[in-house]
Amino acid sequence: MTPAARATVAGMAALALGMGIGRFAYTPLLPALIADAGLSIEAAGDIAAANFAGYLIGAIAATRVPPAWRRIAFATAIAASILTTLLMAGLRAPVALGLTRAVAGVASAFVLVQGSSIILDVLARCRRPELFAWLYAGVGAGIALTAVIVEGMSRAHASGSATWIALGGASLLLAVAALRLRLPDAVERAPAPVMASGPAAPGPAAAEPTAADRSGPDAAVPAAAAAAADQSDPDAAVPASHRSGPDAAASATDPSGTAAVSDVPQARARARALRLLTLAYGGLGFGYVITATFLVVIVRSRPDWKAWEMAVWFVVGAAAAPSNLLWLWVARRVGAWNAMTGAFLMQAIGVMAAVAGAHLAWVFVGAAFLGGTIVAITAMGLSSARELATGDSNRVLGTMTAAFGIGQIAGPAAGGRLAEATGSFMAPSVMAAVVLVASAVLTTLAARARRA
Repeated sequence: MTPAARATVAGMAALALGMGIGRFAYTPLLPALIADAGLSIEAAGDIAAANFAGYLIGAIAATRVPPAWRRIAFATAIAASILTTLLMAGLRAPVALGLTRAVAGVASAFVLVQGSSIILDVLARCRRPELFAWLYAGVGAGIALTAVIVEGMSRAHASGSATWIALGGASLLLAVAALRLRLPDAVERAPAPVMASGPAAPGPAAAEPTAADRSGPDAAVPAAAAAAADQSDPDAAVPASHRSGPDAAASATDPSGTAAVSDVPQARARARALRLLTLAYGGLGFGYVITATFLVVIVRSRPDWKAWEMAVWFVVGAAAAPSNLLWLWVARRVGAWNAMTGAFLMQAIGVMAAVAGAHLAWVFVGAAFLGGTIVAITAMGLSSARELATGDSNRVLGTMTAAFGIGQIAGPAAGGRLAEATGSFMAPSVMAAVVLVASAVLTTLAARARRA
């Protein structure tokens, strides 16, 4: 296996550990946690919100790590993710659970940011940047793995605590592969190649300078930092050669991702488009997370569907794993903005299908639509934001990250309270679907505004 391929596999293992297990194992184990700890749906939503708050804090803090400390931060975050997973086995108090999940959120963000940064270095130096789009398949694979482990432990009549320990053990095994993520000596001594974007480039990630060429507290790779809040690859979006409209030339000629704006009216149009896109992006955080948090609880609420709950969760992961590559293919044919709008609407349909369908098949459709869109929308959204930026693209990505994070924190807290008050997840799901449709409308308006 080549150094680039080894790095990609190691990175996928890291994201399966930090994201698939460390961040998303809460969903399949939530019914057991509610039963064992006597949690209300409202409290369960608050604990999930604590995890997402920690994730937002970690995503921002991870971008401040100097390059010399990146590998230490990466290894420490992996250890923290394993430890917090194991700690969940012995906790019952809501405050302790919330604090542990918050730390797990910080750890998962650091795993994603630092792992992505290291992989960008390796792939750029190995001249294989196109492999970066495969990295985020690790998130979906990790989600699918949690479904397999939880189902296996359930069939063995194991307790929820024992299942958390089993997930911690799986994390330890993944850590063995993840901690092999480093620059090979032969590659490390070689200068990083400079690659230009465009039709001849192997992929849009090639245009991003490597972390080795940066210094200071802002040295983290912008694409990786933004991806930490959104489980996505912003560099996996449509390359400049496939864009259309008045922005195409500027985007194609500026490898920094910040298009040059020559006149005030166009700058104002871009600024308005960016504001609309940021609102849509915040809506994404709110809209997806209610179903992503409570999906297994929703399935279990129907006694005749209980046997299928882990199969439903497995579909979320299986759909998420290849979604980045599939939507990149779609975006290259219809444009990133049209693809993003379609993905928002597809996710809204999925959210409603998970609760409103009279047949179990609709729940599987909802799971597939949810898993198959979240990574892709974040990828296209971040790339489009960088294209619209008229100044510092890092600040733009930071604003997008904050908007998504706020929505992601508010979603489970509001959804849990509404479900507790109404006795079902229909009202929270309708609320989430409406927000997602509104985000689709905002995305369409942003696409039009940028051409004004």
